[in-house]
Amino acid sequence: MANKDFERIWQALVKSYPTWAKEIGAADLAQTFLVYERLLADIPAPTLEAAVIQHVASSKWFPTIAELRQCAMALVAPQRMTAMEAWGVVLDAMKTGGARILPGGNGYYPPEWADPIIAKVVVSMGWIELCQSDNQEADRAHFMRAYDAIAQRENADAMLLPPVRQLVQKLAVNKPRQLEGNRARE
Repeated sequence: MANKDFERIWQALVKSYPTWAKEIGAADLAQTFLVYERLLADIPAPTLEAAVIQHVASSKWFPTIAELRQCAMALVAPQRMTAMEAWGVVLDAMKTGGARILPGGNGYYPPEWADPIIAKVVVSMGWIELCQSDNQEADRAHFMRAYDAIAQRENADAMLLPPVRQLVQKLAVNKPRQLEGNRARE
């Protein structure tokens, strides 16, 4: 985001909370500006502006960086179904197609899932196992817990600042080497 865009958004935010701006003082206000600018820089200006407008319209307190990031994410993130709605999609797929055997008997046709989280959970639980299970209550509970856990992880990943995301990716790439190095010392 361009510095002039952030300055314009910041001015609108500060003017919306004049008491806060007076209480913090000019020196701290300038430092706060720099921190907010740095930690919100990855959010496109129109999205951040919409998040600021939404926050100002719904809160009487000056927003934290986390609140603005969450609001911005809520504005652009796809609307997810609930775990119960996702389970309903899986049940519909079991009723309409189920575990159809591939020609030649070398496996089963897995359904195509519009929701990638459903796909991840079904793969982890096993499509055939779900279709052939006689304990739907337990399957539903396990599915819903897994669906919610993956959705929360994806939301947390989406909230990461770019430098933090890069560090996490770097650590993930280096982790096997680190583990090998630890084994050599044992």
